[in-house]
Amino acid sequence: MRTNDKTVRELEQLLSIIRTLSPTCEEIRSYGVKHAGFEQVTYARDQTYFGPYLHNTKTLKEYGPIHIDIGCGGIHLMLSKGSATTFIEYVRNSRALN
Repeated sequence: MRTNDKTVRELEQLLSIIRTLSPTCEEIRSYGVKHAGFEQVTYARDQTYFGPYLHNTKTLKEYGPIHIDIGCGGIHLMLSKGSATTFIEYVRNSRALN
């Protein structure tokens, strides 16, 4: 699948929202645990907070997926357009409950 300009713009908008929300390590970890087993969640050796940033893997593999990387506490989220939207909703909902 080719990465197109529209996808990049949409992910940049979602990245801006995530940066504004400034998710905590606990929010990242709890989302990762809840969604474990899905492609968007892997485990990271580094326990420190990283991201969020746009990661275009097209340079690593032809037509590689572009996604948002963010992680903390051993959880690495690779958020596509759909999962980034779900992550934003998750953070907003978890804050509304507290």
